[in-house]
Amino acid sequence: MASDVHDPADYVRRVRQGTRRFIEERLQEIETLRGAVASLEEEKTRLSLELGAARAALERASSLQLHAANIAEENASAFERYLSVEQENDSLANLYVSAYRLHGTLEPAEVVRAIHEIVVNLIGSEEFAILEAEGDSFRVLSALGVDGNAIDAAEDRIRSVIESGERFVADDGDRRLDDEPSSGPRVCIPLLIEGEATGAIAIFGLLEQKPGLERIDFEIFDLLATQAATALHSARLHARHWACEARPRR
Repeated sequence: MASDVHDPADYVRRVRQGTRRFIEERLQEIETLRGAVASLEEEKTRLSLELGAARAALERASSLQLHAANIAEENASAFERYLSVEQENDSLANLYVSAYRLHGTLEPAEVVRAIHEIVVNLIGSEEFAILEAEGDSFRVLSALGVDGNAIDAAEDRIRSVIESGERFVADDGDRRLDDEPSSGPRVCIPLLIEGEATGAIAIFGLLEQKPGLERIDFEIFDLLATQAATALHSARLHARHWACEARPRR
C-alpha cells in the first residue's frame, strides 16, 4: 500500500492528469470568452448599423423639417404678396370710385360732399378745409373739424401752396403728421387746372387710428389735385350757365 503512495510514476501520472484538466478547463474558458467577444463584436456591429440608420433618419427628418420651414416661409411670403395685391386692387378701385364720384354730378354742393367723403373715408381725416382762390386770397368753401381761427392761422401756408401750385406735406421724411405743431395744416393740396391753382384742400390732422400717411394717400392727393379741381370748376360753370338761363330775357 505504501509503495502505491510513494510510486513516482503514479505521482507523475496524476500531476499530468491534473495539468491536462486545468489546461482543458482554461481552453474551454478561452473558447467561451472568444464566443462572448464575437457576440459583443456582432452586437457592436449591429448597434453601429442602427446608429448609422438613426443618424440618416435624423438627417432626413432635419432636411424635411428645413424644407417644410422653407415652404412655410414661401407660403407666408406669397400670402403677403397676395394681400399687397389685394390692397393695391382695393386702392385702385377706391381711386376709380372716387374719380367717378367727383364727376358724377354737376351740382357744386354734391362735388364738395364727394370731396368730403374721399378725405374722410380714404385719407382718414376729419379736420380739413376746402378753399377757393379769390385774387390774392382765398375763401372757405367747406370745412370739417376746424374753425376760422385755425384756417386764419394757416393763411400763409395755404396762400403759398395756391401761389406755387406745389403740394405741402409736413415732415414728409417719415410721412407722419402727429409731430408737427397743431397750428398749421399737415397737408395742403393745390387744386390745379392746367397747372394753375384754383384753390386748395388743407388737412389739419388724421384720425386717431391712422398714425401716418401711406403711399396710396399720395395717389389720392394727386387725384384730388386734378380731378377735384376739374369737378368743382365744371360744377361752377354749370351753375353759372343755369343761373344765366334762369334770368328773365328782355
